[in-house]
Amino acid sequence: MKDYCLSEINGAIAAEREALTAVSEHILNHPETGHHEVSAAAVQCDYLEKSGFRVTRRFGGLDTAYAAEVGCGKPVIAVFSEYDALPGIGHACGHHLITLSALAAAVAIKTLMEKKKLPGTLRLVGSPAEEALGGKIDLIHAGVLDDLDFALITHPFYLTNVDPGNLAVGRYDVVFYGKAAHAAVSPELGVNALDAQILLFNAIGMWRQQMPQGARVHGVIQKGGDMPNIIPDCTSSFFYVRSLDNATQKKMEERFEQIAQGAAMMTGCRLELNKYPNSYSANRHVKSLEDLARRTAVAAGFELGEITQKISTDFADVSLRCPGVNLMFDTVGGGKVAALHSQDFLECAKQPFAFDQAFRAGAAVALTAVTLLEDRAEADAVSREFAGDF
Repeated sequence: MKDYCLSEINGAIAAEREALTAVSEHILNHPETGHHEVSAAAVQCDYLEKSGFRVTRRFGGLDTAYAAEVGCGKPVIAVFSEYDALPGIGHACGHHLITLSALAAAVAIKTLMEKKKLPGTLRLVGSPAEEALGGKIDLIHAGVLDDLDFALITHPFYLTNVDPGNLAVGRYDVVFYGKAAHAAVSPELGVNALDAQILLFNAIGMWRQQMPQGARVHGVIQKGGDMPNIIPDCTSSFFYVRSLDNATQKKMEERFEQIAQGAAMMTGCRLELNKYPNSYSANRHVKSLEDLARRTAVAAGFELGEITQKISTDFADVSLRCPGVNLMFDTVGGGKVAALHSQDFLECAKQPFAFDQAFRAGAAVALTAVTLLEDRAEADAVSREFAGDF
């Protein structure tokens, strides 16, 4: 890794700081949920076209995905941008900062590729719907990520280090159908669909004692009934089932489905179990790439902390196809803790410190990418490790 590139990277980013900040602030102030990020995708594409990238809108057939490229040939290095918001609470996961770091990295990589005449292709991938619907998995299915050699992304957090690993996750809508009746006059004529949901939640609570290490099951009741004096005839809940590896995930999902079926049998309800498409995998670690990302983060000015918490992300599925690394970066500061998906984290993600850190993360990603393009030995070591057995 040649640290002298960092001054050139920082210079390229500084020249675009005002424009990049405007893009990120627009996304922050106009939150759009998965596959509805029309404005967020457009503002990025407009900026990238003006900046000399070859832009493909509706990348992979997704309305709010895009690709922006420079260079040609191998290796192909992808930097991923995310920009979907959470329902209700907006950008409490800080995806506007992922956009900022990704665009900053892309601008800097482009500048150095042109200046140093580096071989290869940079592809900035705008990937929608990370929070629940798996936009990257749709892009994988479309075949537009088949040629990637390396994949890089960032994510805001309250510490800085590479992602320690991703939990596999499956998502379910659980609907129970019963029979309505007057709860006071003739309750014996009803079949209570809320009882089935309560049994489901209670059974999962009892299951937790025997769950494998690191496994998680959590859900919310979305519809519990209409009136206390009406036996509920239809209720629904939304569940996430998570685990540390894909083999355990399969067993967890089988058990979850059995518990739901048991709740239906015990209450006489009919079960409708809808598993969402695009379940997320656990990721694959490539130590040599993770070590490079740590070195570039330190070179860019980050102080590394120990991250033990694991998230679920569709980037994990990309990491099964090519070497990939996710740099988690501190956007809170001061040694404070703010949980992702909370109002506290949203407030932190709006502050100048968070924007400064996103620019620094972009510089670290750019330095990682330029190292892979410029240092064939480093890139080959990463590729050889990935080609080995799991």
